[in-house]
Amino acid sequence: MADQPLHIRCLKLVFCSLLIFALEMAAPAPPCYAQGVVVDNIQITGLVNLEQSVVLDALSIKVGQEITGTVLSELNRNSQYLYETGYFQEPPELTLDYHEGLTILLIRVLENPPFKGVEFDGNTLYTSEELMQYITQVPGEVTNLRQLEEDISLGILGRYAEDGYIGAYIVEFALSTLEEDAGTVYITIAEGIVEDIVFEGNEKTKESLLRMVVGRRIKAGEVLKKDDAEKAMQDLYNLGIFEQVEPAMDPAPTGGNIILRFSLVEAATGQAGVGLGYSTVNGVQGTLSYNERNFRGEGKTISAIIVFSKNNPGYQLDYSDPYISDKSFFSASLYDLNYRQQRNPDSPIESEIDVDSVGGSLTWGRRITDELSGNVSVGLTDYDYKIIKGDPFREYGPERRRRLEQTGQTRSVTFGLTHDARDNVFTTHNGTYLGTSVQIAGFGGDFDFRKYVADGRMFIPHAEKNTVALRAKVGLAEGNVPVFEEFRVGGVNSVRGLPEDNLTGTKMMLLNGEYRFPLDKKKTFTGVVFADAAWVGESFSETDSSYSAGIGIRFRVPALGLGSIRLDMGWDLRDGGARLHFGIGEMF
Repeated sequence: MADQPLHIRCLKLVFCSLLIFALEMAAPAPPCYAQGVVVDNIQITGLVNLEQSVVLDALSIKVGQEITGTVLSELNRNSQYLYETGYFQEPPELTLDYHEGLTILLIRVLENPPFKGVEFDGNTLYTSEELMQYITQVPGEVTNLRQLEEDISLGILGRYAEDGYIGAYIVEFALSTLEEDAGTVYITIAEGIVEDIVFEGNEKTKESLLRMVVGRRIKAGEVLKKDDAEKAMQDLYNLGIFEQVEPAMDPAPTGGNIILRFSLVEAATGQAGVGLGYSTVNGVQGTLSYNERNFRGEGKTISAIIVFSKNNPGYQLDYSDPYISDKSFFSASLYDLNYRQQRNPDSPIESEIDVDSVGGSLTWGRRITDELSGNVSVGLTDYDYKIIKGDPFREYGPERRRRLEQTGQTRSVTFGLTHDARDNVFTTHNGTYLGTSVQIAGFGGDFDFRKYVADGRMFIPHAEKNTVALRAKVGLAEGNVPVFEEFRVGGVNSVRGLPEDNLTGTKMMLLNGEYRFPLDKKKTFTGVVFADAAWVGESFSETDSSYSAGIGIRFRVPALGLGSIRLDMGWDLRDGGARLHFGIGEMF
């Protein structure tokens, strides 16, 4: 060719180019742009252990079926269908071929190796043999990764979740295709070990308090359990300083552990008030009050109330620290109070008494278990009174009259034991509460008596969001009991529909029942239907009784730091009459 003239060689090159162009123009259009193609045959290569029916059944393209859409899209879609069966190492390759006027769908697959077994790593709570019982894959059959994923999700992780290990997750899930261990599945489990606890939104509250509260239930380095997470969340709620507590889990950057995160919304915890009122007994009366439930960001409560009145001056100071340590709590109270009691007003036997009580108390307690706690309280009270009008003790027999006329100092020690399994101490929906106390007075004081109290409560969910709330309270006092230590029943916190402290005595039984139901989705308003009953007297065989029923409403005012405001209208079912009562928080 090198000896040919230059013009001959140029003509040959032009001819060859024209020939190639003509052949390209005559070729059929690429399958990716074809539409209306009818598949005449399907040929599968690469099958070793699987039947062809496994492939054919998974396809949406069938022999004799026209492909109406873009061929490339349909081929890719069917490749994904096959891959999602779980039998193949990679998405199968689908192409169209044309032979002797027929359109052939060519499918090339790469099967997973036959299943050999599972190697577990990271499991300490359950043995590999225990976890293996949730694997339904049969050894020797082609490994189906989708079936294994379902076994892991519903079986293995389901077992962890059922037993409360909510932080467990799969770190790695891989099928080996190497010749020496082909068919072995490797599963690495993170069982939810807490690496760290993070708090967000606590602008005022100190993190040291939060870590102390949560640390009672959850510790770094331990596996997270659902019950512990829920109780820790409720412990934070029960501090009374948060509007919202939302726990969440994030994978830790290393090691397959988790970060437990609490998102907090702090409530308004401080409140101050000024009050002015008038009564026929005390005349004009003013009050100044202050309360802070998160003093210094440490969850401590301080409160003070000062009363200004011609006949009724006084003050009361309270302090409480629910977390001196993770197991101990403390409270103190100091008061100088004066009040007047008027009985049978506007009648021939009208009486009025002016009562002074000055004293204080110190209480120390310890959490014995998550739900059980005990406490001991030391109290000192000086009691005195002055009769303003009439005879306030005229209705009592000689023995009780002698006891109630006595004044002096009470020195007492009170032992308490409480089992609290409520889900929320402020707005309980589920759980139980049992509190018992024994007060022993004497120790050189003017009064020598013993006082026993048992308070049981039960909260039963109904219709998901509603609550049946029940309380039974029994009290018994014996010995030289002063008037201010008698049981007093009637009014906003005992039997609604009755005047305050309408029934008094050394023996008492109180029953309360409420049906609580939210009136809106956010539970800002809650409706209540209630019934109350009480028996009070000097012995359980001779008591004065009272019964009432009514309706009420609670509405939350979080911006004011008040929790819920309570309005109850009670009807006295024994003597008739009705009263409207106002309170803060649930009665029990």
